[in-house]
Amino acid sequence: MSNHFYFNSQQFERIFPFFIKINRDLIITDLGKSILKFGDFKTGISFQNIFSVSSFSKGFQTFAELFQLQSQLVFIKSIVNAKIQFRGQFEFMEQSDEMLFLGSPIFDTFEYFKNQTIADDNFLKTNFHVNLLSLLKNAEINNHDLKALLDSKSKYVEELEQKNNDLYNIALFPKQNPDPNIRINYEGDVLQNNPAASNLDFIDYDGKTFRNDIFFKHIVEGIDKESKRWSFEAGSNKIDYSFDCVAMPQDGYINIYGRDITQQKINQKELEKLSLIVQQTMNAVIITNADGNID
Repeated sequence: MSNHFYFNSQQFERIFPFFIKINRDLIITDLGKSILKFGDFKTGISFQNIFSVSSFSKGFQTFAELFQLQSQLVFIKSIVNAKIQFRGQFEFMEQSDEMLFLGSPIFDTFEYFKNQTIADDNFLKTNFHVNLLSLLKNAEINNHDLKALLDSKSKYVEELEQKNNDLYNIALFPKQNPDPNIRINYEGDVLQNNPAASNLDFIDYDGKTFRNDIFFKHIVEGIDKESKRWSFEAGSNKIDYSFDCVAMPQDGYINIYGRDITQQKINQKELEKLSLIVQQTMNAVIITNADGNID
């Protein structure tokens, strides 16, 4: 009984669709049709100019070096495109005095194979790569569905955060607040205010009277952009205000909270007058409240 096996070229290529034959001059003499779909590979050119072999970190120069790799698992990689890789083994063919590489491609995405027009019939029917291609395709479909779900959830979170910000903004600018609350951007444009602030048509500041829209542009020009909080005093409609400014650079605006300090300013002026009287008189001074009692 003969222990030899004989295949015609069509049978051989069905069994080993990814094969490369190399002669003693390291010239490629034949290629499997399936391997041709991975790049501009062709016969008549040097194998070592197209592929690197994992066993030789510094490259190889002779046929004998490939001969020594028989019965070992090796990886070959395209020098032009590192994504093109094959795993397999080298076998010496005594009849033709050539080295034969038998292997399979290494891949991690179905999309890559689709772009290369690789199909099931490019593999041996019993090759696990056929099932692997199907698994990869299913995995990519699942990943796509998962990504769509995550995108939807991310959009929901963004909308929820926006609603929370809107609620926060409403809380910052209550309509019933008697004090003016104002929001401006870093150019001095009024973005939002409450009813109390809408009555500030003209503002007295630093000895000058400004129209509302011009005033905030004037204020912005003089602020330190690095400051997170500062305050100033101004008047409007015969009311004195102290304005606390809180910068929100991450959101691109400044919140301004006004507080009526008219009575406080009056009291301060009265105290200054009394202090002046005390300093200028040589007689005893007694200060009482409206009921005649000494505080």
